[in-house]
Amino acid sequence: MPGTTNPEQLFAAGFAACFTSALAEVAAEFGADASAARVACEVQLGTGEPGRGRLRRR
Repeated sequence: MPGTTNPEQLFAAGFAACFTSALAEVAAEFGADASAARVACEVQLGTGEPGRGRLRRR
C-alpha cells in the first residue's frame, strides 16, 4: 500500500540505527568524533532456496 511502512523498511531503519550507534562507540574509543557520520541502508528481498527468502543489505 502506498504511504505505509512495511517490515523490510523497519528492518532497514533499525539496522542503520544500530550500525550508527556502533560506529559512534568505536569512534569514541579511538578519540574520534563521529557526530557528523550518516548511514544509509537499503534492504532488498529476493528468493533463495525453495521455500526460503533471501535478505540482502547494502
